[in-house]
Amino acid sequence: MRFQNSGDVNEVIKHVVQELKLPPSESYGLIFEEPKAFLTPDNLDRISHGFMLTVTAAPSHYVARLHDALLNRSDFKNVEWALTTLEAFSLDPCFVACFYSLSNIHLLYDLLADDRLEGSQTCLNLCLRSICSMLDLGVQDIGWNTASTILVIKLATLVTGRAKREDSNVVLIALRMIENLLNSDNATIRLLVLEEVPAQTLIRHLEKSDERVALAALSLMNALHEKSDAPAREQIIKHFASMPFRTAVSGSVLREGRGRNAALLCQLVPLQRLLINESTKFLGVPATESDVDALLAREVVHASASSEEQLKSWADQLLTSPLGKLAVDTFANYADHHAEDLRIEV
Repeated sequence: MRFQNSGDVNEVIKHVVQELKLPPSESYGLIFEEPKAFLTPDNLDRISHGFMLTVTAAPSHYVARLHDALLNRSDFKNVEWALTTLEAFSLDPCFVACFYSLSNIHLLYDLLADDRLEGSQTCLNLCLRSICSMLDLGVQDIGWNTASTILVIKLATLVTGRAKREDSNVVLIALRMIENLLNSDNATIRLLVLEEVPAQTLIRHLEKSDERVALAALSLMNALHEKSDAPAREQIIKHFASMPFRTAVSGSVLREGRGRNAALLCQLVPLQRLLINESTKFLGVPATESDVDALLAREVVHASASSEEQLKSWADQLLTSPLGKLAVDTFANYADHHAEDLRIEV
């Protein structure tokens, strides 16, 4: 059937119904297939010569069935169908607006809070993807700034090792959604993310074989540092300087030629700069007597000296060196993590 790009979509639908002899008592719509979207005056520009549209039920028909399945949850096969359908249309402003008018996004938040959902990682993934797409659209001003605290807490559970099960696709979408929440203009949401998602809990994801997860984790770690206050930033940098983080980066993130991955390097470079700045911030800063006394009083250091004269010689060198503060901190850190090696080397 020829379609005249007149902008009167309702008239076109009526004509199609008549041509196909469909029951006139029902409501119908025309949809694009990839990505799925109902034809509206706002997306007529998607139509080109030879373009195929599918006659289907109106959005309200889908939403009514979705709402019932997601509300009752008596049969999770129906829940999976509902979420599959919702995810397929979640990029369509027309469908999302209809969903908000006949149902609401809080129904999805309630579903996330249902412990049974974790029994199906497929349903959990579909639910998160649907919410993510809908918040991205911002239909009726429902976006990341208006997200529920339920969403934050659930996402935090999924990425910090507190979930009963862990699926790479679920972790991936959860990491990306947390970063979107962190970058929102809602201060309450932002602070809750910082509280619920400590940066050090993400290090474990750098060891995953799924490169997408490692990249998303690094991106979120950078964002957490950027959005934190000064004291929290110092703690985050300490975790970045830790052996678990360094081992994860060198042994997993950069393995098998991943060092040539531009996206990974883009996330690693800011972290490297932070660590370099942290390591060199004490250059030229002299050590204080209390710093030196505390270091030399450590059992591993004191026991390594052959005499009191040697301890005094070490103290004099540390106090007179322009690198004194850096040296003291380096030795102290080494003594904390490699006491046996320090005994041998000293």
